[in-house]
Amino acid sequence: MEIQNPNATPIYASASFAPLTSGQSGAVYDAIQYVQQSCDYVEKNIFKGLKRTGILRKDIVALDGGSVKIFLMPAGTGCIVIKKEVVQ
Repeated sequence: MEIQNPNATPIYASASFAPLTSGQSGAVYDAIQYVQQSCDYVEKNIFKGLKRTGILRKDIVALDGGSVKIFLMPAGTGCIVIKKEVVQ
């Protein structure tokens, strides 16, 4: 789905659901957004409380916030922010 934010660029979001062995269900959602700041700025200012876990290969930075993972991918002069979270 597309989420409109009046103060920022649109966000693409998707969700997946699956049964758990406990009989409950779990969900994972992704939210993807382009921001005009550099990935370095986004990491150091917006997600400053998250731990950098590494670089996927060459350019995509992975950040860990427990149940939420953030991936920062350079795009032109800005950054694509990919947020992935497991919800139970």
